[in-house]
Amino acid sequence: MIVSIYRFRDVMLLKCDGLCSSSNTETITTILKKQKCVKNCMNKKFSEVVHPSYYVKSDFESRKTYSFLQYAYFKIGDLKSAYEAVITNLKYNEDDSMMKKNERYYGKRIIKEVRPCAQYPIRIYTMKFM
Repeated sequence: MIVSIYRFRDVMLLKCDGLCSSSNTETITTILKKQKCVKNCMNKKFSEVVHPSYYVKSDFESRKTYSFLQYAYFKIGDLKSAYEAVITNLKYNEDDSMMKKNERYYGKRIIKEVRPCAQYPIRIYTMKFM
């Protein structure tokens, strides 16, 4: 995300630099004028407010991205993270039948992968006090 912001800044800087180029002579006054022009151009570009569309807002607010995230975790075999993404999605979309099925599926698979505590050896530690 941060890399794309810097890339956007660099592209805008090149565009502003191209718009502000007037001559090939490099005198102090032309450099200062060009610098001022580029600064004004960049301020205009970065002061514009971009509003996301209604669909992007509604998908974000409904946590629909967690549906895709759980599938990605499932594909790489990280069932615990997939289960967590399903739970987060279900907090905001309680009626989603596919997510409910996924919750049951991941819950069963996670229980099978984790050994119950009874299978671990039990060690009793005692301390002697004087």
